[in-house]
Order: sequence, then structure tokens, then C-alpha cells
Amino acid sequence: MWRVTPGLAGQDEITISELYLASCAPQMVEVDCQQCGVRTVHVEQARVHSAPNVLLMQVRRTPGQPRIPVYVEEQFEVPGFPSMELAGIVYHAPSRIGGHYTALCRGPQGGFWYYDDGAPGRQKREDVGQIKPREVYMVAYCRRGGVAELAMQPHMGEVVDLATDVDMEAGEDAWHERVGGDTGVGADASSVAAAPPAAAAASS
Repeated sequence: MWRVTPGLAGQDEITISELYLASCAPQMVEVDCQQCGVRTVHVEQARVHSAPNVLLMQVRRTPGQPRIPVYVEEQFEVPGFPSMELAGIVYHAPSRIGGHYTALCRGPQGGFWYYDDGAPGRQKREDVGQIKPREVYMVAYCRRGGVAELAMQPHMGEVVDLATDVDMEAGEDAWHERVGGDTGVGADASSVAAAPPAAAAASS
């Protein structure tokens, strides 16, 4: 989980890419020595050591302070990272009793769907960055073109991709012996192929 803070950038409106780059910039911090008690100024800098398959970023906001709009790009393009695309956004609307969470998720055909437990999910066709920019709480990006490949136990008589020479008439024992046991996955092949990146990331 990579954490970013809008206030550090000193702008009234900012993109998620700009927030990430600002979080990697050198920061001056004061540190008290635990042995002698002397306070000194240090320069610290945080960097992502290696690019992940799934990048989660949390937008930290200060309670009681104005909420700076955060524009979330569909494509995450920064130096040192592979091309990544937006998988989903979690929004948080604060209130005196804690607040309310909603979500935006990429669907199988590349469109985005908005989910709120107070209403049925609906597709959003407007610019993703313009959806609740003051409530952006968490953002998920996946490597572009990435997929989750799941080994599935086929039904009797179906075409087998992982082991085409298994005699299906021999039953499940032959399948288990070839692929090394029960896969434990009961999903239908069509549903796995259509799973959006957000669902694939959650299952990994």
C-alpha cells in the first residue's frame, strides 16, 4: 500500500500521478536522537523498489481540513513504471458518525461501474477523473494487459486445455493424476475469462 497526501503538493487540484511523484520527492524531517536527545534535520526519501503487478494507493486526508480534489487517470504513466491501467477506486464521504464508502470498478468490456449499497450498480460513462474527486480514498492500478490464469477442473466430456491427452472416460482420477490433484476451483471458464482486473487482483 503506497500512501500519498494531497497537502504535500501545495495545489488546489492534483492528479494521482502527481501525488505519487510528490510522495517520492526528498523530504526534510526533524529527528530526535534517542541517545543524546539532540534534534537534527534529516533528508528522507521513499521510492518503490520494484514495480508491482497491482499498485494500491491510499489518499490520506487531514480531518477538518478542506478536501483537495484528486483527479484519477485511467492510465498510470510515470518514469520507472510499466504501463498500468485503472482497475478501481474507493470513495469515502466523511460524516460525524464515520462516513460512507462507495466504489468504482472496471467491468469486463473496459467500462466502469459505480457501486453504492444504497442503490443498484450502474455504469458510468463520464470521465472517471471527474467522479467525486474530493472523496477519492483508495486507487487500484494493474499492469496493462495483465490477466489471472486459473487452472480449472473440467466437467466430463469437455475439451481439456491443460492436458489434452487425458482420457476423459477414465474419470476424475486420471485428471488429478496428470495435473497434480484437485484444483479446488469451481468457477466456470467463461466467468474467469470475463473477470475484470479488479476481481483478478482481489483473488490473487
